Amino acid sequence: MLARIRSLVGRGDANASKPNFSVPSGDTAPPPQEPVPLPHAEPPTTAFPLESLTPKLRSAAEAIVRKTQGPAAIAAQSVLSVASLVAGSRAKVDTLGSPATATVACVTIALSGERKSAADKIAKTGVNRVIMRLRKEHEIAMARHKSEIASAGRGEEKPSAPVCPSFLVTEPTIEGAFKTIASGCGFLGWFTDEAASFWGGHSMSKDQRAKTSGIVSKFWDGDYFVRPRAGQEGDGYLPPTATTINLMFQPTLIRDTYGDEFLIGQGILARMLPCWPVSNMGNRKYRRPSKEDEAAVSRFHDEVEAALITTLEDTTERLLALSEDALHRAPGGRGGGDG
Repeated sequence: MLARIRSLVGRGDANASKPNFSVPSGDTAPPPQEPVPLPHAEPPTTAFPLESLTPKLRSAAEAIVRKTQGPAAIAAQSVLSVASLVAGSRAKVDTLGSPATATVACVTIALSGERKSAADKIAKTGVNRVIMRLRKEHEIAMARHKSEIASAGRGEEKPSAPVCPSFLVTEPTIEGAFKTIASGCGFLGWFTDEAASFWGGHSMSKDQRAKTSGIVSKFWDGDYFVRPRAGQEGDGYLPPTATTINLMFQPTLIRDTYGDEFLIGQGILARMLPCWPVSNMGNRKYRRPSKEDEAAVSRFHDEVEAALITTLEDTTERLLALSEDALHRAPGGRGGGDG
């Protein structure tokens, strides 16, 4: 570039005026340097450990991989988050301290076109069926409520309108989460394949991110909330709620998440299980899904739906206990191990 400038400057004729700038001395520019990676934001060097999933979950994840031809980590993360929502909905987890609310937070980082939405939609089919069932039941309850109001005599107390029960938030905001918890299902799922609305939205704006980070951390800790509001019935108490979070976003948000020292210091990112798979684009060739893959995902959908319906009907809380092997391996555990 410098040589090009010099050649243009030295080519002037009698009518050319002198340039009003000077060219830096030296014949060559400094050698280019490799970009410095953002802190805490380097893609993993190992594949997602599919072998660590249970046989049923691994079968579903592998079928989704073959159906979407996306990275295995995306399918596995979606299946794992759905399974966590089901298993943790009425569970306390045994810890080295005291039993804690079952909470899982997943983060998936992938480019647009990596089949995030496709994998998540397949994995969540059973969850969506239950949500649609709850909404249909609410429509029937609302029709009955309107009929009761219409038939009530003058002066009679009007019945309260039924609340639409839900446990799913697809536009993850704190207010949306609190409203969903208040509907009474007893557990919560934050699932979105466009998490830019969370990380880049109002909830994580400069004025709100300390509040949001603290509240998400309290979800993780299994704390309760008391949020009295003007005109609100009751004291605003929200019980400890098992929460599953699955946020998917593109690498363009790395700087605003894993490159943000404030969020790292708050501890919210340390509570999340991230994956950033190597891109699979350019290596996909269309192939028709096999009957075996369709059957595997169908079984997963049916089992998720049946389990969620059961947990909505049976509110009995259960304890997920640590095995003896886990207790011996845990830091400070009975065996005094390091792992």
